[in-house]
Amino acid sequence: MSNFIRFKSNHPSEVMDVWNKMIKEVASGYYLPGAKKKVCVDIGTNIGAFMGFALEEDRFEKVYGYEPAFQTYHTALSMLRNFKLLREDVQVRNLAVTEKSGQILKLFGDKSGESGNTSLIRGEIHAFEESCMTISLDDIFTLNRIDYIDYLKMDCEGAEYNILYGCKRLEDIGTISVEVHHGMMDDIRNFLMQKGFWTMGFKSPDDGTSGDVLMAVNIQREDLAKIREFYAYDEYGTKVTIAEREKEIVEKGGSSL
Repeated sequence: MSNFIRFKSNHPSEVMDVWNKMIKEVASGYYLPGAKKKVCVDIGTNIGAFMGFALEEDRFEKVYGYEPAFQTYHTALSMLRNFKLLREDVQVRNLAVTEKSGQILKLFGDKSGESGNTSLIRGEIHAFEESCMTISLDDIFTLNRIDYIDYLKMDCEGAEYNILYGCKRLEDIGTISVEVHHGMMDDIRNFLMQKGFWTMGFKSPDDGTSGDVLMAVNIQREDLAKIREFYAYDEYGTKVTIAEREKEIVEKGGSSL
């Protein structure tokens, strides 16, 4: 998805404009549960738009965000504080999620200078680099004293592969909604299916390409029928459920979920 904000033009009015654009994008790109859940973890928080969207929709009791880029992390704190969304069970931490905790790694920002275009994977051209501390997905359970993650959102510029493959507690995650990078869709989809997840791909709302957003549901722990109640908002701001999307697919000759 688009990452929008460039910190060279960090005037409050411009940041707010970017925030509104990102809210619209995450609202169409990530389907939220129809009924309120307990715990959401956001890996790749950027400036906090997904957290803001999920909290305004009141879909989760607790939301924990992880953003490795230092300035982006502080912008997320400022935005969530501005909307009075921060509280004891809504937190953002300046950590990079990888397969192993306690590492100090290099984080690279690409030449666009956009807040969300930072990655642990070094590109051919990068505008800056900084150091960041890591935490594993397994240790996120321990740090937050949680036994189950109802909803895991991931947009981490290529790190999703190592995070998921390195996690020993995938069975303790209900739904994963992940933006997949570097052509790894089939690998990640097959891996999650082998781990007992039902999967469904979505089109990216910003460029119309297919298959870069993957939803995976733990069919051992979750009611698969409830997936039809998950919802997002289309480009017109209309609430659309998975059930409605399924109906459109079937009417066009496609198969049901």
